[in-house]
Amino acid sequence: MKQSRVIVLFVFLVTVWGAGFVAVKAGLSTIPPVLYAVFRFGIGAVIMLGYTVFLTDYQYPVGRRDWLAVSANGLFMFTIYPIALFLGQQYVSGAIAAVVSALIPLLTPGLTLALLPSERLRARDLFGVTLGFVGAVLVVHPSPSNLFGARTYGLALLVLSALMFALGGIVVKRIQAPLPSETLVAWSMGIGVLPLIAVSAVRGERSIASIQWTGEAIFATLFLGVIVTGVGYFVYFELLDHLSPLEVNVGGYLMPVTAAITGWLWLDEIITLVTMVGFLVIFIGFYLMKADELKREIAKIRTADIEPVTDD
Repeated sequence: MKQSRVIVLFVFLVTVWGAGFVAVKAGLSTIPPVLYAVFRFGIGAVIMLGYTVFLTDYQYPVGRRDWLAVSANGLFMFTIYPIALFLGQQYVSGAIAAVVSALIPLLTPGLTLALLPSERLRARDLFGVTLGFVGAVLVVHPSPSNLFGARTYGLALLVLSALMFALGGIVVKRIQAPLPSETLVAWSMGIGVLPLIAVSAVRGERSIASIQWTGEAIFATLFLGVIVTGVGYFVYFELLDHLSPLEVNVGGYLMPVTAAITGWLWLDEIITLVTMVGFLVIFIGFYLMKADELKREIAKIRTADIEPVTDD
């Protein structure tokens, strides 16, 4: 793939995934939160399962490890994660939700240490994790007046969503199932949607027919299901064929920027200076943990740019 196409796909992914947090906020004005999550991941699951079943060689999970992996991934990443995310975003802006999601790479090391004892953390890693939580506190910037308010409750749910997403990845890694990532995500999404439907019903959320389907609600739902989830994951896996996971996941630290811009354009949202400082602290924590890997990736890019001269 040409480098220019890789760049276009990377910018596309960062833009739509950042805008996805704003779309969640927009749709929540008329759609119940858990049912909204059902719409998003239900549409995405249909697209991804269709692709997996009809256009790949590894069409469905085979064996105990495969089914255990998709079940665990479905529970953490496509049931608990969206419940906490959509409930939490009732109380905060899309940009802040994107900032909190940037905690995922920082939550992973601590969970890895707990669940995979063979892994070890350096002092720099622990300091990076600590900075991440300091940044999260700055994003929340609690005060006596809002410490127990709705906003703090929403942010706590968003941190829980980030925790569940990170935990899902670690559990899948521990299971060591042989199925490819596309098949894993497609079946996990399909499995994870089923409990979402049950939770929505238990919560007594309105039926589809009773929802006020405004133009904005329809657009936000289709944008989330088709573009952010369906197309977005395809682009993500395409990028992984040409970039390292570290390079792709750095895009997560650009999503708050695209979310802030989209939120300002779409919903007139604003993001405070304290929140931006918190995000910067989170990014510094990530850099401390990944500095060596980033240097190696930069060195590889520079080496690739130097083409040897040969005689014809």
